Amino acid sequence: YGTVAPLHDAALDNEAQATAAAAELAAQRFRVAAVRTQEKKRNPLPPFITSTLQQESFRRLRFSGQKTMVLAQQLYDGIEVAAEGATGLITYMRTDSTRISPDALTEVRNYIGATYGPNYLPEEARQYRFRETSQDAHEGVRPTAVERTPISLKRHLDADQYRLYELIWQRFVASQMNPALVLTTTAEIEAGPYLLRASGSRVKFDGFARAYASPLIEEPGPEGAAKLPALAEG
Repeated sequence: YGTVAPLHDAALDNEAQATAAAAELAAQRFRVAAVRTQEKKRNPLPPFITSTLQQESFRRLRFSGQKTMVLAQQLYDGIEVAAEGATGLITYMRTDSTRISPDALTEVRNYIGATYGPNYLPEEARQYRFRETSQDAHEGVRPTAVERTPISLKRHLDADQYRLYELIWQRFVASQMNPALVLTTTAEIEAGPYLLRASGSRVKFDGFARAYASPLIEEPGPEGAAKLPALAEG
């Protein structure tokens, strides 16, 4: 989405000045003076640890830290899943490590390749740095089996359990996917005595966001804003 701002030092301290500037701009002929497009890579985030799970659960689901941990404990202790009986659906949720076992990495990479295609699968498994203070006694928070997709478990979970499991599952799968590519375009526009700048972005390749929507590549404009049109110098 595009945003436009004046680059000159005109003082717009009140409504009268803003109205006068708008009227002056309306009388001008606009000309694109320069266009720059830059490709930016957005990498996925690591699997959850306790603190990031609580933070993201609050941001996305509005669950308190306590509620998140109660639900995570339920998913860890086990849920009745049809013929499987009581089944632990996530790894231990009290952890400060992003380490993932080799077997789980193999499983998720096979799933990504089969489900999303080779363009979404890195050549090698992603490794995330541990914090120096990390105990590394447990893995990061992940599903115990990536094949247990959220939708396949929905009828076995209550609404809040489902939403938290979906968050954990999506974050884990996305953590082993290729980066997203975002094209950012900036145009400088001459309008009489004014120089304006319009900027916008669009997703060239969704990458990890195919599994886990992320604010790293979401750059919505204000409600009702038009998308930046194709622009060329002159």
